[in-house]
Amino acid sequence: MPAKKGSREGDDLEQKRIKEFLPQLLKMPAVRRALKRQFGKNTDGIIKGLGKNPKLESAVEMIALEEIEDFVTSNGKEVETIFAQGDVVFAIRIIKMGPVFWVEATEFDPIRYFSSLEGAVSAAEFEFSSFIEAYRSKG
Repeated sequence: MPAKKGSREGDDLEQKRIKEFLPQLLKMPAVRRALKRQFGKNTDGIIKGLGKNPKLESAVEMIALEEIEDFVTSNGKEVETIFAQGDVVFAIRIIKMGPVFWVEATEFDPIRYFSSLEGAVSAAEFEFSSFIEAYRSKG
């Protein structure tokens, strides 16, 4: 997925891939434990190889990236909620795990990933602007 600019300038507002967070994520003990459960004694070698050559990833490295992404998205905590109005009122949730933020709303695909709360909120407000405005106008 190519990076997509938010509505304002700044690196922390830009949409990113999970791979861009690897240096920070691989320092987190919980992420390392998740990889250890998956790969056992091979974990250290896999971690050393991750991200070394982005154009030539082994199948094992791709599985490791998927494992990290699954772990991150399964263990995130909601840090902000924006309400919106469609057929019914729904919540747009800003989720965070480690250095990673993303946006989730029921019935919509997630908007991933951002390095700041501001970037995730900006993307949510842009993507769901008509629904947010409908909710706010009902007052």
